[in-house]
Amino acid sequence: MGSSEYIAVGCKVKALYGRRLKPEDFERLNSMKSVPEIASYLRSCPGWQGAMENLSENEVHRGELEDALKIQVLEESARIYSFMTSSSKRLLLFFIHRMDLNRILAALRRIQSGSASVPTALATDLYRRYSRIDHEALDRASDFLSLLSAVQGSIFYEPLRALISSEASGTPDYTKASLALLGVYYVSMYKTITSCTKGGERELLLKELGGSVDLTNAVNVMRVKKYYPGSEESVYSLLIPKFFRLKPSFFKALYESADMAGAFALLGASPYGRLFSENHFEYIEQYQMLWNYTFDRKQLLSGTQTAYTPIAYISLKMYEMQRLINIIECVRYGLPPSETPYLAI
Repeated sequence: MGSSEYIAVGCKVKALYGRRLKPEDFERLNSMKSVPEIASYLRSCPGWQGAMENLSENEVHRGELEDALKIQVLEESARIYSFMTSSSKRLLLFFIHRMDLNRILAALRRIQSGSASVPTALATDLYRRYSRIDHEALDRASDFLSLLSAVQGSIFYEPLRALISSEASGTPDYTKASLALLGVYYVSMYKTITSCTKGGERELLLKELGGSVDLTNAVNVMRVKKYYPGSEESVYSLLIPKFFRLKPSFFKALYESADMAGAFALLGASPYGRLFSENHFEYIEQYQMLWNYTFDRKQLLSGTQTAYTPIAYISLKMYEMQRLINIIECVRYGLPPSETPYLAI
């Protein structure tokens, strides 16, 4: 398919990206002393004015502001959807599946903690149209079996069903459930990419997918190595069972390296070596963030429009939203900006 099919939506999302927050905006936001002060500043920022329309100018609570930001991203994604080609619309299912995954994990955490509170489910008509989980039933779920019933029909049902424990509680380990869901999520992404793209576009997206999986596995191993040394057996249960450029033998060597410096040296000599040799972050997660952010920005600003161009914009908007939420929470709870792992990009 020629790039002419993607020109309209490509021009639209590039114009929207021009309204993003700049480094100086984040500097000012980081220096603010209250949530209402942040909200007031965002009213003057073109990319977030829509989120502020229904908020009080005088009293804005943390949760209200965060929900307003999330709703704007959902609504903006729905508007962009109307401009998308059929291939782009199929790729947008990545976000639908990821939102489902996050909602399922939130419900599982609630059930395991015994909490009766149910968070407000933020969704647009577009999300509910393509989501295959029963949201109301998921919100009411009080045990794993009722959660399982709520997700029947989604891609996450079978991997969760396979985790049903023979113990009386019947509730699977949260980490195992998370990895099982991530595994089927990435497999679904792989199938979607291979079925709706071809040529250089397919090769490019599969490279990004492979990097995301490899780096997710690397992050998991490095976390265990740093915070839970001596837990070698658990390391391999934390790997997404889909391997690309980094194989199980690499992760074994990564965990068994003498210290964290040795582990980073291995990563520096890996196919992702440039990422680790040219950057020095406090949080291991920041390397994966930079990988995804750099890929999305490059695809959005490329002179060649593809089915992924609008997806790249939505990814970058979500990144900006999450960075804002981290700033809001740091301000609300009196934490220094350094407490957030989000990159100052």
